[in-house]
Amino acid sequence: MGRRNKRLYVSNTYSGKYGRVFLHNREFLGKDIKAGKSYSKSYYPKKTKFFMSQHTSVAGWKGSLPDTSAGTLAPALANKIAMLYPEIINTHSKKTMPLPAKANFPVVPVDKRTKWDSRTDQGNYIKKYIDTYGDPKWNWSSFDIHHVLPLKYGGKNNFNNLYPLPRDMHQNLLNP
Repeated sequence: MGRRNKRLYVSNTYSGKYGRVFLHNREFLGKDIKAGKSYSKSYYPKKTKFFMSQHTSVAGWKGSLPDTSAGTLAPALANKIAMLYPEIINTHSKKTMPLPAKANFPVVPVDKRTKWDSRTDQGNYIKKYIDTYGDPKWNWSSFDIHHVLPLKYGGKNNFNNLYPLPRDMHQNLLNP
């Protein structure tokens, strides 16, 4: 006998209040139980949100006590096409690219957004990066400076909102 309960929760903030959006129960009996057998169920989000899942699995054989496993996956940010926000670690600074604090920032009108000057602002960031972490000896012309909170949603050009990424990673993974 085997039983699996899966619950999916959603929130607009990483550590905010989560509401359940999905509950799935599956029971396996006799011939359905095989080594390596797995089962999954999909949920397709309509908006960018933080998602957290919990599961409980119970397995047992006739005449023995059941074995129970339970766990919770840490919140993950996923967009409306179910792509997870990537976990990227800068091997030079050893810093993990931060997640935006919320998933539902309002769009800032174009005339009210902070401007980004690729030459000046990127140069200022590179200087501050080298002053903070030392010179990684990178060819900075092949890097983009990623805004963790995009300018479109009120992000600024401050050092803590910026993260260096190889251009192909930035354009293909974060901003396809």
